[in-house]
Amino acid sequence: MFARAVDLIFVPVPTPDLLRQFSDDIMALRASTFGSTPCAVSLWALAENNDRMTEVLEHRAMMADERQAFVAHVKDAVEELRHKPEYHSNPLIRWLLLSMAIACGRDRTGFLGPGEWEMIRDGADEKRVLKWTSVGQVLGTLVEMGVYNEQDLYPKRFHLPMFMNLATVTVPQFGAKLFELQGVMQAQSLQCREIKAKLLATAVTFALTGGQLLVKYLDS
Repeated sequence: MFARAVDLIFVPVPTPDLLRQFSDDIMALRASTFGSTPCAVSLWALAENNDRMTEVLEHRAMMADERQAFVAHVKDAVEELRHKPEYHSNPLIRWLLLSMAIACGRDRTGFLGPGEWEMIRDGADEKRVLKWTSVGQVLGTLVEMGVYNEQDLYPKRFHLPMFMNLATVTVPQFGAKLFELQGVMQAQSLQCREIKAKLLATAVTFALTGGQLLVKYLDS
């Protein structure tokens, strides 16, 4: 029930096929090359936070000279993805791509460095509800790694009501139901213990009574 209620907030939620496509598109962008001495976009992105990597050193001068052109290239690629009909019509994916475009506008592309984006495809293949929440898991990991800035992920005006609804209505509502269920389970557990105790007392009584009767029978 909770999963269904959450799904209804973000309608239409990304389908497993859309999640796989999105993951593949991001991984393809990471694997693409850029620069006068072409190297992978993912390497450019990794260099943003660690320009002393062995793989980066040979491209260091080029990356410094062509940095702004690279950022513009990534932003154009993200905008192209953002306006694909299947992504533009999906609130969650549209918000995510918008956050990427905002990050690029702030000269940040490090989010394309790590390969965690593939986890979105993995989440789509898992047998569980709310498969699309793998997006949040990936973003949380990237934020912890310091390659994605939380300010870039802040919900915009047209996305904010969805998150507010989740935080102020759905979660508290099901939280109350969860506490109610927990109370019922505790009461049932207590009742079960009382029944067991009564059964044990009855069994002991029967055993003692039966033993006394057996002794009397043997004595007679």
